[in-house]
Amino acid sequence: MRKLFFTVLFLITVQYFQAQNLGIFTGVNMMSNYPFQETSEHYYTRFSAKPGFSLGLELDDFDIGFTPIKLTVKIAKFNTDISHENSGLGGGYNLDVTQGNYYLSIGTHILKNKPLSPIQLSLGFEYSILLSEKFDGSSRTWSASSGGKTESVDENSFELNMKNIFSITGTIGYKKEVTTGWYIEPQLSIFAGISKELQIFEPIRTMKFLLEFGISRSL
Repeated sequence: MRKLFFTVLFLITVQYFQAQNLGIFTGVNMMSNYPFQETSEHYYTRFSAKPGFSLGLELDDFDIGFTPIKLTVKIAKFNTDISHENSGLGGGYNLDVTQGNYYLSIGTHILKNKPLSPIQLSLGFEYSILLSEKFDGSSRTWSASSGGKTESVDENSFELNMKNIFSITGTIGYKKEVTTGWYIEPQLSIFAGISKELQIFEPIRTMKFLLEFGISRSL
């Protein structure tokens, strides 16, 4: 939690000097694996999305040189069911777990449209740190020679999730002034993972969707 405290403190301090808008956002999120990720009859990993939540801060129109960017920091919880199978004629392995993970995420949106437009578009990168993982379920191994074995698994059995995740992120939102200097901002963000996210499988990447509602203020 100290990482989160110092990150938020840094962003709040810096915005007084350069940022044009400070906002607080909360919303619901979902996570799924890429729809085009390679699977087969004998090998697959599937995510069944469940609602999670997010809470964070945004510093918008933050000037670095002549380029306005957007900085974000948030805590998010993602809830998913994971089903994995890797099998062949001689044997195989199955894993079925339900998990809920907390992440601290820091984002930089380096491509933005004009700040005065009510439609807000941005594209950038996000770095997420796994704060905690909690999962439970079962694993099953089997072979033609020795039969099958089923075991219960949880976060004490092994580490399932990578500690650091990098994503490309894009956001579309609508910014409406409700009183002088104050705005409401509903927005939708999509995150495409570019790094491996699970430690025990072949490279697995996910798509994350975040629907947020925010209140921001001009500075």
